[in-house]
Amino acid sequence: MSIIIKKLVSSETKFNKISGILSTLEINKLYSIKDILTLIGQIDNLKSNTLKNIPKPVQLSGQNLMSLDSLYVDMTYQRVLRLQEIINKIKESGFDIEAAGYVDVAIRPGGPEGIKTVWDGFRRCIMAGVCGYTHIYASKTIHDSHASDKDCQKKEARLFQKRNTQEKMKPEEVFKSEVVYEDGLALKTLDFIKDCELNVAGLNPDGKPLGGLTELRSNFKSWNKNFDDEDIDPDSDGGYDWDEKYWIESSKIIREVWDKPTDAVVSVYLLRDLSWLKTVMAHCDKTYSDDDIIEALKEWKKKNNKHNQKDITSTGFKNKRITSLFIAKHILNDDNGLVKKLTSHLSDDQRVLLGAIEI
Repeated sequence: MSIIIKKLVSSETKFNKISGILSTLEINKLYSIKDILTLIGQIDNLKSNTLKNIPKPVQLSGQNLMSLDSLYVDMTYQRVLRLQEIINKIKESGFDIEAAGYVDVAIRPGGPEGIKTVWDGFRRCIMAGVCGYTHIYASKTIHDSHASDKDCQKKEARLFQKRNTQEKMKPEEVFKSEVVYEDGLALKTLDFIKDCELNVAGLNPDGKPLGGLTELRSNFKSWNKNFDDEDIDPDSDGGYDWDEKYWIESSKIIREVWDKPTDAVVSVYLLRDLSWLKTVMAHCDKTYSDDDIIEALKEWKKKNNKHNQKDITSTGFKNKRITSLFIAKHILNDDNGLVKKLTSHLSDDQRVLLGAIEI
């Protein structure tokens, strides 16, 4: 299925407007390279001002040339298109069609000539088009004639991930590719993210964005130690089972307390630290309900004029033992044994640090 990007009215042709559209292209849809270039071409003064000094395109010849108008891109596994980065790169170093080399195109079943999807080289196609080229050199991968769209996506995503892993892809970009080619651990992690009603890389659009994936993956199914900390008590972290219900409950707490449109994301550190607090609290004689925690967080925010989740996580230096202790002591005002229990799991270095900051 191809998606046609509409022509915008003049009032919508500001750079930020069009850049925003391109950065939110949806997954499970094919977009025409031609339509994307047409959209970019509507930006006011782009070629007459911003890119007025770029060299004219050279004449291309030879085999393996493909028309940019014939190509599509599947955003299911591709990186987000950040137009400003592309424009900056063109302005700084231009665009050399020969140095760009061949883009990789997969031929999916469909139509008399198949559907040509760019699985590697999407940005080079956009750069070429912006610089005035109508064709680009391409190598072809031909899918099985009976392959479904899902099968094609999986194969292209696997090729994309293998090709680009060494280019320091963002964790979210790697994760999205793993999900598409159905890596087992990635699929389980995605199910967990969905259970928490969170969204990573557009894979759960109805969820609230999660601010950071690496820490969640490091703590998925088992607790990861912070930095190089060693437990005083060998049964400390190791004595607590990882339970996803505490993460799900903590996500709900955060989303309820930080529920305004300006609260754009759920902090992965606060999610982890509340989950750790609830894990330890389950081993105390008295516990706090989710409503108790929500009420305490809201009261703390109001009383101290604190609005951001990082106001809490930065206090604990993004360390789960210190931050959870801060929450118990200064937000919950605990006198039920939770503070004592959390304190017992601090390392010597953490105790010294706490003494210095007087938590």
